[in-house]
Amino acid sequence: MKSLGPFLALLATIPDPRRAEGKLYQLSHVLLFSIFAIVSGANSYRGIQTYFKAHRQALNKARGDGKEDID
Repeated sequence: MKSLGPFLALLATIPDPRRAEGKLYQLSHVLLFSIFAIVSGANSYRGIQTYFKAHRQALNKARGDGKEDID
């Protein structure tokens, strides 16, 4: 994810409207991986969820922050 650092930094400037209990993952990662899903053809929340499930191991590895894995 080193090459995506500047883009992640840009996404990190977006205010996070979620309540504290909804902040299991950094918003910048959620947004980035959602963009990956949409570019890959997902066009709904369910499609994004399917993308996350199909690519879970790669996304967890890419995140590389040592936090809990995406389920």
